[in-house]
Amino acid sequence: MPEQVVLELQLEQLPLFDVDPHDVSAARTWRLRTIEHEVSLTGALPLRMVLVGVGVQRIGRLQLRLEPKIELEHAALFAMSAGQPDIVRAFREGELTVEEADGRYRAVVTLEYAHATGRWWTARRRVGTNRVAVGVFHGEWVEEEGVGLESLDERLREWVDTTGITLGESSHVLTPNPTMPELLCGVATLDGQPPLDARIFAEIVGNMVDAQLVHQYPTGFEVFAFKDRSVEHFLVRGPLPFPIDDLVRAIAARGPADAVALRYPGVADVDGESHRAVFCAVECAGRRHDRVLALKFEPGKPVASQAFHQELGPVGPDGCWLGVPPKNAEVTLFMMGTGPVPEG
Repeated sequence: MPEQVVLELQLEQLPLFDVDPHDVSAARTWRLRTIEHEVSLTGALPLRMVLVGVGVQRIGRLQLRLEPKIELEHAALFAMSAGQPDIVRAFREGELTVEEADGRYRAVVTLEYAHATGRWWTARRRVGTNRVAVGVFHGEWVEEEGVGLESLDERLREWVDTTGITLGESSHVLTPNPTMPELLCGVATLDGQPPLDARIFAEIVGNMVDAQLVHQYPTGFEVFAFKDRSVEHFLVRGPLPFPIDDLVRAIAARGPADAVALRYPGVADVDGESHRAVFCAVECAGRRHDRVLALKFEPGKPVASQAFHQELGPVGPDGCWLGVPPKNAEVTLFMMGTGPVPEG
């Protein structure tokens, strides 16, 4: 009797916004942009599968163990998980070492595979890290597609090839996520009422919270709503079940606000070098302004920073935060659970 093995995988389910999984180009472009953003911030891409349905994405991280059949186990988990009835597209993602004319290099890779037809698409891009551990891409994405395992790169073939095993029944149990997102709120009062100038409000946000960067780099979104001399500061912890723009609109409508700002982490290019940065986008009087604070971390030295400003001009009707109601009704229920922002 052949050996029977029970395989288990925990999938994190997240909402999927503004991407139609039936649109091949849109879905693949979304994966490339997602990988670029993640690697830029963390410097690495974990080994995982990404399963995509209408309005939903499920992400499963695969364990790296030194076992002879670990790739076969991963391929079996991928095949069974991709077979869920609501899944439209299934991707495997991770890193490989690639051989090129000038040497061996790290590359991040995404592979879309359709088990029913054997059709595949893959994209890879060289990547490294700079001295502050920010992911740096080299060159452009190299894309290929085809049909059948025999035409797929051997290392990627291992990601999806289940030859030699028989897949049995699969079951999927949806359990609540114990780490639901939080919305924390604090209130401050300014010394005077600022003029209705988006750049000035961006500077006020920096004066309020930039000093905290010495102790902690932000990991999520922050929203600041200004009304007269009052400032409401909202801190988001965890992934939201709706687009962040809807939360900004809902917060701005509470006042209604004179100005609203969205602050978030990212990566900025300074003189040809990538640096971790904090972005602050402000809308005021129908105009948008961005403030980017690039950070330089060096061992044994205090955090150095350099601020850049960009006036973006009038806000288009589709991008407005002020005076536009949120499109998602879940925002109102979410904001009912708001707690205080922790000090420091």
